[in-house]
Amino acid sequence: MVLGFLFVFQIGYNGIEAISNLITIGSVPFEVHSLFLLIIGVLQILLIVLYIAFYIIQIIDAHRVQKLKVIAPEKVGKNFLDVLRNGYEIGFPYLLLSFSYVLMLFAIVFPVIVTVLIVFTDYDFNHIPLQTSLVGQV
Repeated sequence: MVLGFLFVFQIGYNGIEAISNLITIGSVPFEVHSLFLLIIGVLQILLIVLYIAFYIIQIIDAHRVQKLKVIAPEKVGKNFLDVLRNGYEIGFPYLLLSFSYVLMLFAIVFPVIVTVLIVFTDYDFNHIPLQTSLVGQV
């Protein structure tokens, strides 16, 4: 629930502006470099994808726990320590792998998406913009 409020706050604070700047790649010259707007917009899209994936995993887990509660109520944790113990015994590999998947998302997928989006701009060796100028879309 706290993550949901933080996500809504982040989207309201600068997320909508980042996605808007990703679409327009800046409209005022000498304000912000267009490539920075592109990078920040892609990061915002990746954060939205991570949140949606996390939310779907929560819904699937809640459904699984509810079915387990009907079939075998003694296997469902009654307090926070039982839930932690169950998570350690059953979900420990998933916990360790989740960090590597997030790191892989930002170390491999993020640069590929930015590179693909740069292809659709006029940024090349002959048209390298100044530090504070705009990059045009093709």
